[in-house]
Amino acid sequence: MGDLDSFEEPDETLNSFLSSYGVTKEEVLKIKDGDSVKIGDENYSLMKFPIRKDSNDLELALNAAFDLGVRNFVLWGCLGGSRPDHLMVNLLIMVRFAKKGARMVMTDGTNTYVAVKNGEVKLKPFKGHVGVMAYAEKALGVTIEGLSYEAKDIELPAESSLGTSNYFEEGAKKDALIRVDKGTIIVTGNFSPDKLID
Repeated sequence: MGDLDSFEEPDETLNSFLSSYGVTKEEVLKIKDGDSVKIGDENYSLMKFPIRKDSNDLELALNAAFDLGVRNFVLWGCLGGSRPDHLMVNLLIMVRFAKKGARMVMTDGTNTYVAVKNGEVKLKPFKGHVGVMAYAEKALGVTIEGLSYEAKDIELPAESSLGTSNYFEEGAKKDALIRVDKGTIIVTGNFSPDKLID
């Protein structure tokens, strides 16, 4: 959830951030191993883990939240920063949870990734690029409407650049629809989460 390392008063800043999204501290489950961020433990449900472990913090947090019934995730502060290994593994984890039926959004506020299995993503018009990629295996019945390059019921191969570099035409008023009938795709681009339509 953002760059917690730079918080001078982490609990107060975290509370402010959460309240801006309508989340109370009672609804927060903090996953902590103590290797990078020092946040007070009071007033939160807390699960502690050793620094040396077989899962990263994001995977532990998603496992715990999924077990509690959460199915709609917006993940902040997970794009890796100076750690490309974290970005890659976080994308893999995001796809895994999408395959289990969760709605998965990962963002830094400017760049966003959405993973969806057998479903759709709708976007409000914006200036920038959109990419649609099949992850790990081909995606069937892919439809793209409202972007410059449209497609209807196509097969999108995995490990292909076919769905990259799409965009809204200048002055576009129509929302975009990206749908996959069978398979898992990642929709990504330089857009903020407020461009997503639920």
